[in-house]
Amino acid sequence: MSHSRAALDRAPRSTRRTRTNALGVPELAEVDGEGPEVRDRIALTIRQRTAAYWLNKFAETDTCVVRVVDLAEAAADTHFTQRGVFDRTVRLADGATIPALPVPVDRQFRSRQETLDAPRLGADAASFQTYAKKGGEL
Repeated sequence: MSHSRAALDRAPRSTRRTRTNALGVPELAEVDGEGPEVRDRIALTIRQRTAAYWLNKFAETDTCVVRVVDLAEAAADTHFTQRGVFDRTVRLADGATIPALPVPVDRQFRSRQETLDAPRLGADAASFQTYAKKGGEL
């Protein structure tokens, strides 16, 4: 797994036992806190196997464990691509496009227009200043 932190301290003791047993370090279930020695031990243990191994291992347990991925990999996940979550984009003043977020997951709540032009930086400043002068809060 690319991220070695495990939130053992905040989890109920039964969940801590499940996680530490799956990791092969059951003695850590009884340790209070998440000091460097606990994090280092878990990190060392996780580094010894592949992410696929750990995901498979934890799939057999009743505990939530996920692999931390970069944004490109997350956006390519079938949960997002099948729903077209990142299909909408915003075109910046320089012509570059970026994903339009937040985007409703359900297509029925989205506009049909796939690319929208973003306002220039500061384009709405005057309206915000007027609002603030009238006693509004930003």
